[in-house]
Amino acid sequence: MEMNYSEYAEFVNKLMQAEVIWQAVNDLKPLGKFVMTDTCGWEPFYYPGFTLITPTLEEDYCNADAYRILLEVKKKVLLKHINPAKGVEAPDQALHMTVARLISGKDFETNTTELYDNFFLSHMKELLSKLAVSGQLRFEIKGISVFPQGVIAAVVSPVNEADYNCLQNFRDFVYSDRTLQELGVERRRMFHGHISLFYIEKELDHMEKQILQDEIDNINKLFFEKPLPFHIKRAEVRRFNNFLSFDHVENGPVFEFI
Repeated sequence: MEMNYSEYAEFVNKLMQAEVIWQAVNDLKPLGKFVMTDTCGWEPFYYPGFTLITPTLEEDYCNADAYRILLEVKKKVLLKHINPAKGVEAPDQALHMTVARLISGKDFETNTTELYDNFFLSHMKELLSKLAVSGQLRFEIKGISVFPQGVIAAVVSPVNEADYNCLQNFRDFVYSDRTLQELGVERRRMFHGHISLFYIEKELDHMEKQILQDEIDNINKLFFEKPLPFHIKRAEVRRFNNFLSFDHVENGPVFEFI
């Protein structure tokens, strides 16, 4: 189901091509995870679950320089050119890269009880304790691109094949666990390394699409002439209720790439 390293490298290169970005902008559909209210602006729908992610921005000290650039891109450029009536900014404190999706949405709501949550977290902690990976993984942020599902994101890619294969072996280890499968965890998507910056929730008109495409092109030329180093040193199981916050679990499962 997953791409090999060569296929993934080709996939990332295509994501960064101006014509591919333009096509994705033209194909943009509302994400469908927020609703506009009369009093509070955009409010997230309840969409709960567990996920395995890199530490969020405020705690990811080894990637502080990369996040500094992403915040500048998000606030000084994208925020100025995306209509706030049509797009939702991902909060700074929620920025992260997903290492492996676990369980969410209806699957999670169907299963979740205090007993389920406790057993799930206990098993994840035990599972991760059995795995050893030598050294942090070297990745890099290639630039900004667009996913037609309604997401504007920084694209994250491995520096070399060994780092990519190591991450995939880690994912395979998680997704092949029989107990997790019985708890509702399954690999629904291939790995697409990204850090979400904005969510689109209403259709853009032609002028808005052109402006967005032009600004992303300018961003990639100005900020990403060289990729930004991004190190994967730690993966944490986090609980979320929507796309705006990814919360610590007390004594939750953590894996250190050391």
